[in-house]
Amino acid sequence: MEHRIKHADRKARVERPFDYVEKFFFAGRTFTDWHDLNQQDAQWYDQVINRKPKKALA
Repeated sequence: MEHRIKHADRKARVERPFDYVEKFFFAGRTFTDWHDLNQQDAQWYDQVINRKPKKALA
């Protein structure tokens, strides 16, 4: 179940990835349409997210 931002029932373990994307992907970007958003998102994941070591997998 989704809760609004700053709602007391939002759990950090679940919400933290969304916060990361909101701060580091969406910030300063503009999109012409959904296709453009998906292309930029895929490129960002390949260049940024997939290059960082994952603590949970170590």
